[in-house]
Amino acid sequence: MSSTYAAPTGSPIPSNRHYYIVRKIFVNTYGYYVIKSSSFIDLYGYLYRDPFDATLPMVNLLMQNDDTGGRGQFLIQGLLSSSLYNLVVTTYSPNVTGPFSISIGGPGPVIIQ
Repeated sequence: MSSTYAAPTGSPIPSNRHYYIVRKIFVNTYGYYVIKSSSFIDLYGYLYRDPFDATLPMVNLLMQNDDTGGRGQFLIQGLLSSSLYNLVVTTYSPNVTGPFSISIGGPGPVIIQ
């Protein structure tokens, strides 16, 4: 039931047949955060400053990552200000879905919707 996503220009996943899900992330404390995926499928993560528009994948894109988390998992690291972000989770291969979890660590509490 997920929508499909056309990845930003220059991304290693050029197809537009990648299912994706968006999770809103509320950061209250400025600082260095780490966002990591965990799944048996190869995942790719994009972090956007709000708002996110799937038809304009380059707009508001802050960070992206593929395999830095090891075993096909993304690891997004960087300084985030107190703001609303959108984490877009998609698969490296087209037409694939599966379960995953996200962990976020940093200097303050984070709310994931």
